[in-house]
Formats: sequence, structure tokens, C-alpha cells
Amino acid sequence: MRNVLFILSTFAILSSTSYAQSISGQLHNQQQERIPYVNVSLIKLPDSTNVYRVLSDSTGKFRFDNLQHGNYLVKVNAMGYRPHLSHVIRLTPAASTQLLGSLVLVTKDEQLHGVTITGRKPVIEQQLDRMVMNVEGTVLSEGSSALELLGKSPGVTVNDNGGVAIKGRTGSVVMINCKPTYLSGDQLMNLLRSTPSSDVSRIEIIANPSAKEDAAGNGGIVNIVLKKPVRAGLNGNISLNGGAGRGARAGGSLSLNYRTAKVNLFGTYNQYFANYENRTYIRRDFTAQYSEQFTKVLPQLGSNNFRAGLDWTIDSANSIGVMVSGGFGKFPTQEPTTNNLYGESLLQKASTLTVGKQRWQDMLYNLNYVHLFNNKGHKLSADLDYVYHFDRMDQQLDTRYNSHSGQLLRPASSRVGDIPSTNNIYAAKVDYTLPLTHNINVEAGWKGSLVRMENNLVYDTLAAEGYVKDNNTSNHFVYKEQIQAGYLNIKKEWQSFTVQVGLRGEYTHTKGEQLTLDTTFTRSYFQLFPSLFFSHTTKKDNKWQLGYSRRIQRPTFWDMNPFRVYEDPFSYYEGNAQLVPSLVHAVELGYSYRSLVHTVVNYSRATNVVSTLIGLTSGNVTYQTPANIGTSTNVGVSITASKDLFSWWSSNNVVNLYYNTFEISHTKYQRTTFTWNSQQTFTLTKGWKAELNGFYNSGGLDGLITLYSRYQVSTGVQKSVFHSRGHIKLMVNDVTKGNINRYRIAYSDLKLYNRYNPDSRYAVLSFTYRLGKGTMKDDKRETSGEALKDRLK
Repeated sequence: MRNVLFILSTFAILSSTSYAQSISGQLHNQQQERIPYVNVSLIKLPDSTNVYRVLSDSTGKFRFDNLQHGNYLVKVNAMGYRPHLSHVIRLTPAASTQLLGSLVLVTKDEQLHGVTITGRKPVIEQQLDRMVMNVEGTVLSEGSSALELLGKSPGVTVNDNGGVAIKGRTGSVVMINCKPTYLSGDQLMNLLRSTPSSDVSRIEIIANPSAKEDAAGNGGIVNIVLKKPVRAGLNGNISLNGGAGRGARAGGSLSLNYRTAKVNLFGTYNQYFANYENRTYIRRDFTAQYSEQFTKVLPQLGSNNFRAGLDWTIDSANSIGVMVSGGFGKFPTQEPTTNNLYGESLLQKASTLTVGKQRWQDMLYNLNYVHLFNNKGHKLSADLDYVYHFDRMDQQLDTRYNSHSGQLLRPASSRVGDIPSTNNIYAAKVDYTLPLTHNINVEAGWKGSLVRMENNLVYDTLAAEGYVKDNNTSNHFVYKEQIQAGYLNIKKEWQSFTVQVGLRGEYTHTKGEQLTLDTTFTRSYFQLFPSLFFSHTTKKDNKWQLGYSRRIQRPTFWDMNPFRVYEDPFSYYEGNAQLVPSLVHAVELGYSYRSLVHTVVNYSRATNVVSTLIGLTSGNVTYQTPANIGTSTNVGVSITASKDLFSWWSSNNVVNLYYNTFEISHTKYQRTTFTWNSQQTFTLTKGWKAELNGFYNSGGLDGLITLYSRYQVSTGVQKSVFHSRGHIKLMVNDVTKGNINRYRIAYSDLKLYNRYNPDSRYAVLSFTYRLGKGTMKDDKRETSGEALKDRLK
């Protein structure tokens, strides 16, 4: 009741303040094609003060909010076009909103020193509530995977088990097209590994989401946005790539789109194949002995992905869309392993060959609807989703045990595993937006989801009479999770200030059935997740932002499953059905100067943090298991700087410095981490472009796990051909071979050191070609079809 009164009182206070004004428009060239990512300035008369500067979006649209009454000019300076200055724009109480429509920019006739000047999008940009890495169109976007792109994103780290952290805050959620994946760490790794980088438009890093978003994710949300068609008529793209690292890799894609004023029909299909060679070294220190393990991992990835859909604008107020996407793939591996056990000398040499045959299938069905009550933002949208995921691993581990002289110490062992996983997810949501006045906006919505996961793991071990079932490690587990959520956001804008207050409530009910042991556990809980955002823009292009949110990290389905998965005869992973959710409070204070420099100071504190513990069983077999280890505190500062050093050289840099503290069993573990991401783009003569990309991470702390430093430098060149309809790109990833993941963990009497050397240095040559002659048409208004383009595709 107190929360309801708080929201109502806040709404009443906000309603009493003055109204805000806005000016908006869209940029086109003389061929009526939209001009994206251009700096647009607003000048106030009569003193010609530069009030604000924005960047046009991917469709050329721009908007200035929070303006006072008065006279203004809109000025556009786009490289490759003549400067554009609008007529005088008057904002009055009777005309508080000005829609300029289309502003047509005229192309320059000349070129500068042989360099073709065109508007370009910054690769890394800091927006109001998120950092965005724009992948589409870059040289480095071809020939790799979404997983590798994620590892290059500013402030993002991905561990070997699929865990994602943002600025050192673990437990971040990965979404695709604003949709949760509902996958375990390994399943998510396979999905991202099989998604070609050429299919990714941008990666959004949202450290403090609003109440409209799911509350899941202590570290925030990483949203991978796939490409979507925007051109009218019949058009498409085709791409091919091939290259090699330690093994060969190749891929290709075809996308087609047909768009009219009423209908948009689209489809995409891509294939990706890669032969990897990864290398792992593990040292385990026991009380009086230690072991060294050397593994060569030889997987062969083969994936196929597709999307197809139809958007239909029924009339000016109603649109409906349907979309089907999916993928299937195989990831067979061979892992020859040598494990040497030492005392004062070599005691045992174990040689293992692990053969895994993994395959998966994903399907997503989406039905969406948008109704516009008017053209002022009053709308209702609805989504229905069904997701099916199937994954199966056939595994065999054969081991021989020899002495230092090569004599057989004991009979060979063999373990055969059948590890299936089936996920069924049903989700529905409704979002409602109501602008009450010119400067008050209310958002409300509901979302429900139902998840069912089933694993029926069977292990057989070799005995004298043949293979027999291992009842100690086989397990049949069914997990169900139901979440009902509702949210309310109230946003108020006046003059140069913006305030948004939000509250989200989520009810969660879980049930786990361990059918093998005939045991069941259930949990039900309700949590409130408030959020608050404030921004203030001064007249000198200075902007201040403050954000707060409370979030939750629920244990993953895989972590809750108490069965064992063997990596080799000497180590396995085991889930923990006793895990409880972790809760976090996060605050961010940001300052930006124009579009050049953006600084953020952040603080968060989480309870019941989930991290990995290690243990030792008989026979020097180690295991890893998740556990609620204690509390964590994260304090940091980040600086994003973007600058065109010359007309042909664009520089983007992001620096993060954060301090992590974990309080575990009355003991503090703490460490400072420094990261740097840099993107340099060079626009050269006669259609040539080059890029240089790199990152450095000084290492950090994740619970009891200490991470070591790593770095990566990648480069590439691009040549436009066929009148810029085609592009040839050559990319070399991890030139200096510095992206080696190393960590150590100590718990009780056991210490473990791991060095993972991935197949990260490779070269790829690619070719892309744009089909068709469709133009980017504008309907002069935002129809429900336009709104649908921001939804799942």
C-alpha cells in the first residue's frame, strides 16, 4: 500500500509542473533515401545559443525534447552534404510541438583530396540509458560469431561457462531482439557461437534497465539486436566468407525483403562452419600431491539459422505481425587429454580420449499486435511467444592409466553418457502507453511466462561384463518456473529536466522434481523492483543523469539441476538445488558533454551472490558447483570518448575502472580492475576503409575466482565495389594472440589454475552484395508498422 501511495503522490507532484516542448524531423537525400547517424544542432534565437545536439537514428529521425517557448533554428552538418539551415521555428503555448517532416540535404559536388565523404555511424556510442556497439557495416563484422562480438563489447566479459558480466557485475542477462533466451550457460554459448556476426546489427549494454524490462540480471542486460529490413520494394543481401585459424571456417547468408505501404515480408537464412582447435592447461594442487592436465579440444561447428515473417499494416491504427525463427546445428568434439599425477615424482600418467556428439534445435514462434489510439504516442501492444529448445550430447570417455615407465597400473576405464535437455517456454505480454499531457507519459504492462525443462541423464560405466548403468550419477530431473509480472512507469518532462519513476512486481513459483530419487522441492516468492531515473540538460551541451534500480538474479535451470556432467575422468560439474535468488541495488550517476565525452560513476551491492566453489572427492577427482557465497560490492567509473580526429579518422574509446569486494564467511576478497576498449576507423580513398579494434583487461575477481589479464588487437580493410553495392573485406582477429583466459581458485585444501588458449587468431575474407533497388520510403508519420519494426524480427 505504501508503494502505491508513493507512486500516486509522485505522479501528483509531477503533474503540477510546467509543460515541455519538442521539435522533430527526418533527414533525406535528393533520392529520398534516409540519412542516418548525422549530427543535428538546435540554435535558439536571438542570441544563437547552441541549445542541444543529437544524432539522427538509423532511419534518419531526430527529436529535441524539454524545450522552452521561443524561436529556434535547426542546423545540419553532414559530411558529404551541403550545410542545411531550417526556417525559423516558433514554439508557443498553442504550438508546443513542431513536426518538421522531411529535411532534404543536397550532396556536395566535390570530393576532399580524393576522399569520398559520407555520414557514418560511431561504432561505440553512449546513449541516455545504454552503451551501444554498432556492428552492422563495420569491417570487423564479418567472419566471426555473436559470441566473439560479445567478448569485444565495452565493459563486457564472458567466462568459459557462458556467464556474462558488465563492468565486473556478474549475473548479466543476454537477450536477443529484446527477448530472453531462457538457456543455460553452455546452451547460450552454442546459440551465440552459431549466430554469424554478419547477422548482428548492434549490441546494447544496459547496466540499469527500467521497470518495463524483466527484473532478472544482477549485472544488467546485454541485448543483441539482429539485422532487420528497412528498404521499400524487393531487395536483399547476400554474403560469403571463408578463412582459417588453426582450422578452416566458412559461412554464407541470404536475406530477402519485400516491403510496401501495407505489407512487409522478410526472410533470412545463414550457414556457418568452423573447425576449431582450443588448448587447455589445468593444474590442481592437493594436500600432498598435484596434477597437471593438458587437453586439446577439437570441435567442428556446423550451424544453420533462419528467420521469416510477415508484418501487415491493417489500417492507420492497427498492425499485426508473425515471425518464425530457428536453428539447428552440430558440435562434435574430440578431446585427447593427458593427466599427470605427481608426488615427489611422477606417480601416474592417465591418457583420455573424450568424444562428444552434440546437436541442438531451436524454434521460436512470435505473434505481435500494435494498436495506435492516435499519433501522439497513445498505444497498446501485445506479444505471444513459444520457444522450443532441444539439446543432446552423446559422450564417451576412455582412459588408460600408466606409470612413469609406461606400465599399465590398472584396467582401462570407460564412461558413456547420454545427456538430453528439452526446454519449452510460453510467454505473453501486454504494454500500454498513455501520454496524459504534453509532458507526462504513463507506461503500464503485464508479462507472464511458463518454463518447463527436462533432463534425463544416463551414464553407463565399463565393467567386466560390459557397460552397466551408473545409478550414482544418472538422474532424471524436471524443473518448472512460472513468473507473473506487472509494471508501472511515470515519466515527467519539463524545461531541461526529465524524471521517470517505475515500479515492477514479480511473483515467481518454481518446482523441481528429481524423479530418480523421488524428491521434490518448491519455492514461491513475490518481490518489488523500484526504479528511478533523472536527467538534466544545460544550455551548454552538458547533461547529467542519475539512475537507480533493484534487480534479481535467479538461479539458472542448469544450476538448479543436481546431476553431474563429466568434463573428463578427473573433473565434473554438479548443480545445486538449494540455490536462492540474489538481489542487488544499483546506482549510476552520469555526465556527458555534447556527444564527445560521457562519464559514469556506478555503485551496486548484491546479497546471496551465486559463484563457483570447488571440491575434492576420492581418487583426486575435483568438482565445481554453484553456491550462494555471500555479498558483493562494485564501485566503478567509466569514460566514453568519441572524436573525429580528422575527416578520415574516427576514434572511439571506452575506459572502465572498478573495484570489486566479496564478503565470504567473514573474509573479504577485493581487487581493482582496469579495462580499455578502442575502435579506430579510417575512411580512405576510392572506396577503401580500414579498422583497428582492441581491448585490454587487467584481470579481476568473480567470487573466489581470480581472473588474470588478457588483451586482443584485431584489424581489417574493406573495398567498395560495384558502385558501393558490394563490399570485399579482409579481417584478422587477435593479431598478437593475447586473448588467453586464465584464472585460479582456492577453496579448502584444493587449489586450481586454468589456462584456456582459444582458437582466436584467424583471418577471414568476405564478400557482401546488396540486391534490388528498393529505397527507404517514409510514410511521413509513425504508423503501427513503424512501431513493429522495433519489435522482434
